[in-house]
Amino acid sequence: MNDLRGVDLAEVNNPPIAHVHVSGHASQEEMKLILALVRPRFFIPVHGEPRHLHLHARLAEAMGIPRERIISLRDGDVLEINHDGFKVAEQVPAGYVFVDGSGVGDVGPSVLSERDALARDGFVVAVIPIHKNTRELAGKIDIATRGAIYKEQADATLNEARDALAKALRKSKRSNTALENTASQSLGRFFYQTSRRNPIIVPIIVEVD
Repeated sequence: MNDLRGVDLAEVNNPPIAHVHVSGHASQEEMKLILALVRPRFFIPVHGEPRHLHLHARLAEAMGIPRERIISLRDGDVLEINHDGFKVAEQVPAGYVFVDGSGVGDVGPSVLSERDALARDGFVVAVIPIHKNTRELAGKIDIATRGAIYKEQADATLNEARDALAKALRKSKRSNTALENTASQSLGRFFYQTSRRNPIIVPIIVEVD
């Protein structure tokens, strides 16, 4: 990413998020009062997302602090201060550490993304019996869902899903990986077309004699 410090950026208004970041922070008038009382020689806006830091820096400039004495830092920036002023000397690795139950750092964005998908669209498990030798379907596909469809429509919808999946598998290559990919794509497409949801699809290939 290019360093945009010192570059005039476009002002973006995003009403849907305007009221999310509220109480717990000083208002603009209170920040102006602090700047007027302290009258800092240098200013570093802290706390908040980049858009908040940018606005805080603009506020300080409006209160008379020269732009060259205002610097916005990013996570990992190492600030070097001396008699001549200050500068970002280097950047060290920095990021989020998620605390989840008794685990610290063992849950990352990908896991949280999956949890979000589960909460929003549910999941579908398809147990697919396959003959070891012929790699053909060896029986009825078993499909179970949680949070993806309404109970009242479950039987009819799952029957249609089984038929669609069986048809797709007959045209698929016969390796386990190919069958799993076909199942994920076929069921994902089916549930989106019927419910406009994108549940997590978990295909399980069971080889039988």
